[in-house]
Amino acid sequence: MANPDYGEVEKIAIPSSQGLRDLNVLPLPNTATEAEFLSQKLENVKIFMDDLATETVVKPVQSPQILQLATHGFFLPNIMVCVEGW
Repeated sequence: MANPDYGEVEKIAIPSSQGLRDLNVLPLPNTATEAEFLSQKLENVKIFMDDLATETVVKPVQSPQILQLATHGFFLPNIMVCVEGW
């Protein structure tokens, strides 16, 4: 999975997650190059890129020998949440 197409920011922002509302996600085209390189070096490789690189594709995968997810990493600050009754 490489170079996912995040689409419009409004489509990926999770309203309840502080810090993601104003997120601007840019493409990572070098991850596509990485995926193509790995597919040449390994056998039986399935590549999902661009609009095919989705959560729906990854969730059903069970016990792969190798799973390469070439995408962004997001690190948000710790957020204190108060839950009534705790």
